Amino acid sequence: MNANASQNVMVNVPNVDWNANAANGANANGSDTRAVTDPTMGNGKRVSPTNMTAPEDSEYRSELTDVAREIRTFKNHPQLLKVEKIIEPKKQTVKVYLRDGRVLPADPDKIRSVRYDAAVTFLDAAGLGPKKMPAPAVNPEKEAAKEEAMKGKP
Repeated sequence: MNANASQNVMVNVPNVDWNANAANGANANGSDTRAVTDPTMGNGKRVSPTNMTAPEDSEYRSELTDVAREIRTFKNHPQLLKVEKIIEPKKQTVKVYLRDGRVLPADPDKIRSVRYDAAVTFLDAAGLGPKKMPAPAVNPEKEAAKEEAMKGKP
């Protein structure tokens, strides 16, 4: 047989009315297959998102409504209260909430994972990263005195 020739396989499939149970949402084994479209538990109470543990004594949760939200809450960080990433169809925004009440915008490109990134990453993305120490001022007279003192020592 030619290697490029297609091989058709015939399978006997019983004639089944696949829509027979569609009205009540049950499939052949009796389980409910309807998609859940109402975010309530049937008794009017809303389903709340589940918090998951995250590094640095924090909790993470995600929510999906008309937009997606990722929220990480820090329990004991001295500066950070929480970080919120909002994902919309054409843009992403990140807000950093500080314990002193300020809410700062952060650069979403500097954050890889709201759940796993270090707190310093969020502070840096909000412009509060570690401060670079300026180079100490050089006093030429003191430097010359140090050099003179070093000349006499082996």
